[in-house]
Amino acid sequence: MVGHDDDLLLRLNGENCPKFGQALEDNKEHLDKLTKKFEKHFFPRLAHLIGKENITREEALDLCEYVHWADLHEVELNVTLTREDVHHCHGLLIAVDKYISHVDKKLNQIATNYFRTYLHDHIKSVAEDLDYNLTLHYKDYAAKDQDNVSPS
Repeated sequence: MVGHDDDLLLRLNGENCPKFGQALEDNKEHLDKLTKKFEKHFFPRLAHLIGKENITREEALDLCEYVHWADLHEVELNVTLTREDVHHCHGLLIAVDKYISHVDKKLNQIATNYFRTYLHDHIKSVAEDLDYNLTLHYKDYAAKDQDNVSPS
């Protein structure tokens, strides 16, 4: 499972792109609007599920990423979830994706173009039209830690 903080393929963040990180921060009120109803009506339910009094938006996102993954892969969890819980988690994740898309549009699709380049390089590498050492993945990650990443 790859959570929202670690999904470097699909999202840029403040760590791997300071410009995008600043734009996300500058547009936090858009995220607040998109998640307000979840915070009021669904976060208390999530907090109850994990035995806490309150839950932050980041904790809710982490939990919903896990719930969504478990639902997709039919993994049984140690908490009793209703279909409505799963539906609300999915809705929260969609709200965050809308926020990311909103910011991405303001920056002329920087995240979208990053993903396209990454995917294009991967396809060319698999088809042996591009040396793996020239791919965006290699430049961003493998070159930094060659023992943990291989081209296959």
